[in-house]
Amino acid sequence: MTAPSHAPSPSQPNRLVLLVEGNLQALEDGVEHLTALGYRVTIARTGLEALEKARTLNPCLILLNPQLPQLSGWDVLRLLKGDPATSPLPIVMTLPPGESLQTGDADRFLTLPLSPSRLAHTLDHMIQPNSVKILTPKEMARSVVLCLSSPSGLESLLPLPELLKDHRHRLIEAHDLDQAELLARVWQPQVVVLNCPMPEAQVYLDGYGQRSCLANLPMITLDGATTHLANQQPQLAVFPCLSQEANPDRLAATLEAAMVIAINFCDRPLVVALDLSQLVQCDRAGRGKPWLNALTQYLQAAHLRVSLAQGLAELEKTLQSETVHLLLLYWEGDSQAIELGLDWLGDRPLIPTLLLNPQDHALPSHFAGQVQLAPPGQSMEGLLLQIQQHLGS
Repeated sequence: MTAPSHAPSPSQPNRLVLLVEGNLQALEDGVEHLTALGYRVTIARTGLEALEKARTLNPCLILLNPQLPQLSGWDVLRLLKGDPATSPLPIVMTLPPGESLQTGDADRFLTLPLSPSRLAHTLDHMIQPNSVKILTPKEMARSVVLCLSSPSGLESLLPLPELLKDHRHRLIEAHDLDQAELLARVWQPQVVVLNCPMPEAQVYLDGYGQRSCLANLPMITLDGATTHLANQQPQLAVFPCLSQEANPDRLAATLEAAMVIAINFCDRPLVVALDLSQLVQCDRAGRGKPWLNALTQYLQAAHLRVSLAQGLAELEKTLQSETVHLLLLYWEGDSQAIELGLDWLGDRPLIPTLLLNPQDHALPSHFAGQVQLAPPGQSMEGLLLQIQQHLGS
């Protein structure tokens, strides 16, 4: 059962409860008890779904089981209470038998299976009509900052929550790349802060480019060593904010300025390039890759965001996580490669596409008109002009 997407009017009490439960029987029992008490119910089966629904539906209360796939309920609790936009939401942890109690900011605890009388008593004491703030679209549209922190518990380079407490940012923290990618899919951050020293920073950067939800995001680095390493990553937009050299009294303002610049970079059009020869098993090396690497660097110097996809699966992930403003296809005449690429493209919603065909091979007749063609032998400067005209910039 799902709730309407609109928030209740001020004259109507908010009666929507978010039930986060992975066990089917406990889920059915919870829905039955809450419905009998006159509440509307929306359910979430995973921690990621719980984060998204808490953020968008603004329930009057959350019943949260710690035993969830992907993100545990304790992680969900920490993320919701650490975000000013969702921290006012009352959260009741529903503890299965044998579940060890962890420290956290839960408002109350109930044991499973839920007792109807105890559940009713808890709801009556925790929910006041109109007590939950209804967020405006402007408040919901705050910048989201993903902080990559040390997985080993070492001290971070900067106390980001304290520095950013007076600024309008939603700070989300991750302790490894898997968690960072999952959180990025839900919260869609505008900027990433690498807030850990070496060698943890190197662990993040070694696998960063393979995460489609992260690879195109601008990154703020906080010391010289990580800045040097990050600048060696292809296609990664790095914005240094060297905390050790900044005036301590101006550190928050310096960090905020770096974030504004990085977020503005993220708002620029995204161009994704793909070498079609990589789609053919016998040509995995990709004949056009050196030329495409040079092109992406040239376009980045012209202040465009450019990503080089390593195959259709990676391109698909990028399309799911970001708005792609232009797709560049590089083709050197293998008919199987062009048919694979354009057949895949034909099954997707319309994506503005520019086909680079340097040897002027004839396009198969049944694909004529499906994409815009770049003239053969065109210089990079001419290609940049064509791309800018295509983007309307």
